[in-house]
Amino acid sequence: HEVTYDEHLERVGRLSAVIGDLGVGPQDRVAVLAGGSHVYIELWHACLAGSAIINPLNSRLAPDELVYILSDSASAVAFVDATYAPVIADIRDQLPELRKVVLIGDDDGPSDERLADLMAATTATDLPPEPDDDAAAVLMYTGGTTGLPKGVVLSQKAVALSIYRGQSIVDVGPDQSFLTFMPMFHIGGMSSWGFYVPLGGRVVIMPAYEPGAVNAAVRDEGITCVGAVPTMLAFMIQHPDFEPSMLESLQLVMYGAAPMPPQLLATLMELYPGLNFHQAYGMTEICALATALTRDDHRRGGDILGSVGRSLIGVDLEVRDPVTGEPTPEGEIGEIWLRSDSLMTEYWKKTEQTESSLVDGWYRSGDAARLDAHGYV
Repeated sequence: HEVTYDEHLERVGRLSAVIGDLGVGPQDRVAVLAGGSHVYIELWHACLAGSAIINPLNSRLAPDELVYILSDSASAVAFVDATYAPVIADIRDQLPELRKVVLIGDDDGPSDERLADLMAATTATDLPPEPDDDAAAVLMYTGGTTGLPKGVVLSQKAVALSIYRGQSIVDVGPDQSFLTFMPMFHIGGMSSWGFYVPLGGRVVIMPAYEPGAVNAAVRDEGITCVGAVPTMLAFMIQHPDFEPSMLESLQLVMYGAAPMPPQLLATLMELYPGLNFHQAYGMTEICALATALTRDDHRRGGDILGSVGRSLIGVDLEVRDPVTGEPTPEGEIGEIWLRSDSLMTEYWKKTEQTESSLVDGWYRSGDAARLDAHGYV
């Protein structure tokens, strides 16, 4: 299924009208539980255009966790595809505030409405009034290691600034083709709908990751960029059908969320001498991006390949003593503190946790790190 930019914008306007017709306002929450698709991108853009607050649901969560998130967020509408519609159907009786379940795609599944029917029934294609910078745009729940998931509230400004930040370091343009297979419920999936689409790049969407299918898609679609967790890259080149020629069109590999094994990076750089690499570190609370190890850093090599790079433009980063809050001496381990206009607004309905994490405009990440003399983390 191919969509032009004209068609995409028209569909986003139509979808915004559908969301309004469902009784949802700009500060109401709409949940999404689905695999990657062009409709998922349209939902992201309709909410960023001001039609609602998007609440993307982690498809790997257990039913009781989904009940908690949907109840805590008071999501009024859930958009689901056929794969996950039965999951919501099984817990629907525990969700009195969920008024409508809308089915994405052509396959069948338990729902109240089909999105295709709702889209066909409306003729409105105008976008909503432009939202304020500080208006909430995203409510994204993050697990943590203990306790219940916390809802991270991200403003329109936070998302926009993070997109600009990503575009400034990835060198995006209309001649680029990006293959997305990372989950669109994750803040790291922003690259699929935030980096390339606004600048006229081509985005090829896979509903899920499978290494053999990814290799084939890169070859067949002439993909120039992918974003992946290092383990995914390892599975791709270890796949029994892999041939080095399959990935020859790639110009850039973005990776993050886990350390890059040195041998894997060395193997990829040896296989593809002209291929560039870019690593990012961040979290939902800063709308994805805090630091980057750039393509130039990768070319220089050396000890910095063991780092996550340096803080990005518009992000202040300090390593502080977790007890005193004072900056640690160079090279000593402490806690990462971040300050940026793309920080979260709050943890949804969790005042105490918000106040302990946001201190004088800084976010306490809870992550341990050290800084070298050149600011590499």
